[in-house]
Amino acid sequence: MAPVTNVSEDSMSPYYIHHSDSLGLVLVSQPLTGDNFTSCHCDMIIAISVKNKLGFVDGSIPRPDDFMLLNSWKRNNGIVTSWILNSVSKDISTSIIFTESALDIRQDLKERFQQSNGPRIFQLRRNHRQGLMTGVKKLESHHQMDYVLAFLMGLNESFSQVFAMIIQEERHRQLGSQYLPTESAHGMALTVKGEVTKPSSGSM
Repeated sequence: MAPVTNVSEDSMSPYYIHHSDSLGLVLVSQPLTGDNFTSCHCDMIIAISVKNKLGFVDGSIPRPDDFMLLNSWKRNNGIVTSWILNSVSKDISTSIIFTESALDIRQDLKERFQQSNGPRIFQLRRNHRQGLMTGVKKLESHHQMDYVLAFLMGLNESFSQVFAMIIQEERHRQLGSQYLPTESAHGMALTVKGEVTKPSSGSM
């Protein structure tokens, strides 16, 4: 196979333009509005990297002096620029549409929106920490409830045993003529008999 002399024809070269690299490509699901710069910028960089065009926005592929290579650079720069314009709001797009290179557009957006997103990033991180603390407290409360339920279940078993003993005692009383009274029933009978036979103070 003959070696490729034109970088724009080498499929491994960032100058190579695939048939799927259309001007209408949108890099992100939600357009950049300013408030979402951090997440949107990250998504753009990933998408451009997958397309092997990151060098046109990070400065690693500068504008060449060679005439033949310059034409290829201009085509790729125009394609990447159109992707960025498709991925920002209309107001932002209007303000950057006349910028010469994709690199300049990226730097412009970073200067305008990256610093303004600092307080928002801080707020998101603080909300994240608060969410973690709330989750930990709920987990602790859940474990405490487990202990309480286990304790109540143990009490329930004890009450069940006492209730069963009372039922058994009641049955012995009802069948007293056929069965001997239990020790507990006999003690209660002696107590009642002693109170009945005890003379009152008025009869002396």
